[in-house]
Amino acid sequence: MSFDFLPERLFPAHRLALLADRWVLRAAGGATPIEVEFDGDTPLPALETLLEKNNVSGRLRITLSHHHVRLFLAPAPPAWLNREEMLAWIGATLATTLGGLGDKSGGWQLAWDITPPGQPIVVAAVAETLSAGINALCHKRGIKLIGMRPWLAETWRRRSGQLAHATGWYALLEPGSQILLRLRRGRPVALRQRQTGADPAAELEALLARESLLADLPVGGPLWLERTGAGLDRERISEKLAARLGGRYALHELAGPTDIAQAMLQ
Repeated sequence: MSFDFLPERLFPAHRLALLADRWVLRAAGGATPIEVEFDGDTPLPALETLLEKNNVSGRLRITLSHHHVRLFLAPAPPAWLNREEMLAWIGATLATTLGGLGDKSGGWQLAWDITPPGQPIVVAAVAETLSAGINALCHKRGIKLIGMRPWLAETWRRRSGQLAHATGWYALLEPGSQILLRLRRGRPVALRQRQTGADPAAELEALLARESLLADLPVGGPLWLERTGAGLDRERISEKLAARLGGRYALHELAGPTDIAQAMLQ
């Protein structure tokens, strides 16, 4: 997973989002996103069709829905490590705690952002078949893949200033998935990822209670909520949460697009 930092206003890139059941492409300089759906766990043929039909070339940045990424918080290493050493450290840590998921040879590609020394590391694990397939299709068409990141990484990049000194909880909701971070002075100290069903408000309430218990913390505190997608509108989530939580949490709504594709293509 590669990154570059050329300013997009000077070097525009195509933006691509992988949602639970479809790809959404916003061409560089284009206003109208183009969608193509796929069935089950077979997104690569649909991606090939999308790239070919729209003659995509140049630079491409991809955001991955959490339906296609597993996220973990790895402990800080005992000393500064280079990239290869960090990969080995994270792989060994996840292999021990998560039954071999962290081993790249076990079918997973690991990625993480640069983290200050002594801080836990948010790690994304993407299926090797998906990561390699995307890279192969880009190589075939001469596309320069300049970034492939989970949605959490994109939202955190935008919110890091706003939450720089926050202590409490940050919840990121999309249809069928929840991410919950416990923050201490702006740094994640715990992370949980859950699939959700018909009542995401009740499931978030239960997750908050469980994580508070595990951390030996009283239930409550500041809660920053970011949500987008069908069924996650204000009336069904924020007001329901406010009623269910009974004032135990100071709920802060983070404004953003209500459409899941627009949110991931920001």
